[in-house]
Amino acid sequence: MLTWQTANEVSVSHINIQRAINNNEFTTIGNVNASCCAYSYTDNSPLSTVNGGLSTIYYRLEIVDKDGSKTYSEVKNVELGIRNLGVSIYPNPVQQDSRITISCKGMREVRVVNSLGQEVSRQESRNDEITINTKQLPKGIYVVQVITIKGTIETAKFVKE
Repeated sequence: MLTWQTANEVSVSHINIQRAINNNEFTTIGNVNASCCAYSYTDNSPLSTVNGGLSTIYYRLEIVDKDGSKTYSEVKNVELGIRNLGVSIYPNPVQQDSRITISCKGMREVRVVNSLGQEVSRQESRNDEITINTKQLPKGIYVVQVITIKGTIETAKFVKE
Protein backbone atom coordinates (compact mmCIF):
# COMPACT_ATOMS: atom_id res chain seq x y z
CA MET A 1 0.00 0.00 0.00
CA LEU A 2 1.31 3.43 -0.94
CA THR A 3 0.58 6.25 1.50
CA TRP A 4 1.38 9.95 1.40
CA GLN A 5 0.36 13.27 2.87
CA THR A 6 0.13 16.77 1.44
CA ALA A 7 0.49 20.11 3.19
CA ASN A 8 -1.30 22.34 0.69
CA GLU A 9 -3.68 21.57 -2.16
CA VAL A 10 -4.78 24.91 -3.54
CA SER A 11 -6.36 24.34 -7.00
CA VAL A 12 -5.37 20.65 -7.22
CA SER A 13 -7.82 18.59 -9.30
CA HIS A 14 -6.48 15.07 -8.75
CA ILE A 15 -3.35 13.01 -8.21
CA ASN A 16 -2.19 10.28 -10.59
CA ILE A 17 -0.15 7.43 -9.13
CA GLN A 18 2.59 6.40 -11.53
CA ARG A 19 4.85 3.34 -11.61
CA ALA A 20 8.02 2.46 -13.53
CA ILE A 21 10.37 -0.49 -13.57
CA ASN A 22 13.33 1.47 -14.91
CA ASN A 23 13.00 4.86 -13.14
CA ASN A 24 12.22 6.80 -16.31
CA GLU A 25 9.24 5.30 -18.18
CA PHE A 26 6.36 6.01 -15.81
CA THR A 27 2.80 4.89 -16.50
CA THR A 28 -0.30 5.91 -14.57
CA ILE A 29 -1.71 2.99 -12.56
CA GLY A 30 -4.46 4.86 -10.72
CA ASN A 31 -5.63 8.20 -9.42
CA VAL A 32 -7.32 9.82 -6.47
CA ASN A 33 -9.39 12.99 -6.28
CA ALA A 34 -7.86 15.82 -4.29
CA SER A 35 -9.50 15.80 -0.89
CA CYS A 36 -6.72 17.17 1.27
CA CYS A 37 -3.99 15.80 3.16
CA ALA A 38 -3.89 12.00 3.70
CA TYR A 39 -4.00 9.43 0.90
CA SER A 40 -3.42 5.77 0.22
CA TYR A 41 -3.41 3.59 -2.87
CA THR A 42 -2.91 -0.16 -3.25
CA ASP A 43 -0.90 -1.35 -6.24
CA ASN A 44 -2.54 -4.72 -6.84
CA SER A 45 0.02 -5.96 -9.35
CA PRO A 46 3.54 -4.84 -8.44
CA LEU A 47 4.98 -8.34 -8.80
CA SER A 48 3.48 -8.84 -12.26
CA THR A 49 5.64 -5.96 -13.50
CA VAL A 50 8.84 -7.66 -12.43
CA ASN A 51 10.51 -9.68 -15.13
CA GLY A 52 13.98 -10.53 -16.25
CA GLY A 53 15.23 -10.43 -12.66
CA LEU A 54 14.20 -6.84 -11.93
CA SER A 55 13.58 -6.32 -8.26
CA THR A 56 12.93 -2.58 -7.86
CA ILE A 57 9.76 -0.68 -8.68
CA TYR A 58 9.66 3.13 -8.79
CA TYR A 59 6.67 5.27 -7.87
CA ARG A 60 5.89 8.96 -8.19
CA LEU A 61 2.84 11.20 -7.98
CA GLU A 62 1.66 13.39 -10.83
CA ILE A 63 -0.24 16.30 -9.26
CA VAL A 64 -2.72 17.76 -11.74
CA ASP A 65 -4.09 21.25 -11.11
CA LYS A 66 -7.55 22.39 -12.18
CA ASP A 67 -5.96 24.36 -15.05
CA GLY A 68 -4.31 21.16 -16.36
CA SER A 69 -0.76 21.98 -15.27
CA LYS A 70 1.22 19.14 -13.72
CA THR A 71 3.95 18.79 -11.13
CA TYR A 72 5.70 15.64 -9.98
CA SER A 73 6.67 14.31 -6.58
CA GLU A 74 10.04 12.90 -5.69
CA VAL A 75 10.53 9.36 -7.02
CA LYS A 76 10.41 6.63 -4.37
CA ASN A 77 11.54 3.08 -4.94
CA VAL A 78 10.33 -0.19 -3.48
CA GLU A 79 12.73 -3.14 -3.34
CA LEU A 80 11.10 -6.47 -4.14
CA GLY A 81 14.26 -8.51 -3.79
CA ILE A 82 13.77 -11.77 -2.02
CA ARG A 83 16.51 -13.06 0.29
CA ASN A 84 17.09 -16.76 0.10
CA LEU A 85 19.68 -17.81 2.65
CA GLY A 86 19.04 -21.49 2.93
CA VAL A 87 15.35 -21.90 2.11
CA SER A 88 14.62 -24.41 -0.61
CA ILE A 89 11.21 -24.94 -2.20
CA TYR A 90 10.31 -27.74 -4.59
CA PRO A 91 8.72 -28.24 -6.97
CA ASN A 92 8.90 -24.66 -8.19
CA PRO A 93 6.84 -23.72 -10.08
CA VAL A 94 4.09 -25.77 -8.49
CA GLN A 95 1.24 -27.18 -10.57
CA GLN A 96 -2.52 -26.75 -9.97
CA ASP A 97 -3.26 -29.68 -7.60
CA SER A 98 0.08 -30.09 -5.94
CA ARG A 99 2.07 -29.67 -2.76
CA ILE A 100 5.32 -27.87 -2.11
CA THR A 101 8.07 -28.97 0.20
CA ILE A 102 9.91 -26.24 2.08
CA SER A 103 13.27 -26.95 3.67
CA CYS A 104 15.31 -24.74 5.99
CA LYS A 105 17.65 -25.55 8.85
CA GLY A 106 16.20 -24.59 12.24
CA MET A 107 12.67 -23.95 10.97
CA ARG A 108 10.10 -22.96 13.62
CA GLU A 109 7.24 -21.42 11.62
CA VAL A 110 6.35 -21.04 7.94
CA ARG A 111 4.16 -18.31 6.49
CA VAL A 112 3.00 -18.05 2.88
CA VAL A 113 2.16 -14.53 1.65
CA ASN A 114 0.48 -13.62 -1.65
CA SER A 115 1.45 -10.74 -3.97
CA LEU A 116 -0.89 -8.40 -2.08
CA GLY A 117 1.01 -9.01 1.14
CA GLN A 118 -1.78 -11.11 2.65
CA GLU A 119 -0.89 -14.17 4.70
CA VAL A 120 -2.58 -17.19 3.09
CA SER A 121 -1.01 -19.95 5.18
CA ARG A 122 0.81 -20.33 8.51
CA GLN A 123 2.16 -23.53 9.98
CA GLU A 124 4.47 -24.41 12.83
CA SER A 125 7.24 -26.92 12.27
CA ARG A 126 9.69 -28.64 14.59
CA ASN A 127 11.54 -30.21 11.65
CA ASP A 128 13.77 -28.78 8.92
CA GLU A 129 11.20 -29.68 6.27
CA ILE A 130 7.45 -29.14 5.84
CA THR A 131 4.93 -29.95 3.09
CA ILE A 132 2.14 -27.50 2.25
CA ASN A 133 -0.92 -28.23 0.10
CA THR A 134 -1.25 -25.45 -2.51
CA LYS A 135 -4.52 -26.66 -4.04
CA GLN A 136 -6.54 -23.78 -2.48
CA LEU A 137 -4.12 -21.09 -3.75
CA PRO A 138 -4.90 -19.23 -6.97
CA LYS A 139 -2.24 -18.89 -9.65
CA GLY A 140 0.39 -16.31 -8.82
CA ILE A 141 3.67 -15.52 -7.10
CA TYR A 142 4.01 -16.26 -3.38
CA VAL A 143 6.62 -15.46 -0.77
CA VAL A 144 7.53 -18.03 1.87
CA GLN A 145 8.73 -16.59 5.17
CA VAL A 146 10.54 -19.08 7.39
CA ILE A 147 10.97 -18.02 11.00
CA THR A 148 13.87 -19.94 12.48
CA ILE A 149 14.45 -21.05 16.06
CA LYS A 150 17.03 -18.24 16.29
CA GLY A 151 14.30 -15.70 15.44
CA THR A 152 15.63 -14.83 11.99
CA ILE A 153 13.33 -14.64 8.98
CA GLU A 154 14.46 -16.32 5.77
CA THR A 155 12.47 -15.82 2.58
CA ALA A 156 12.05 -17.42 -0.83
CA LYS A 157 9.41 -17.27 -3.50
CA PHE A 158 7.48 -19.79 -5.56
CA VAL A 159 5.11 -19.65 -8.50
CA LYS A 160 1.73 -21.39 -8.61
CA GLU A 161 0.78 -22.21 -12.20
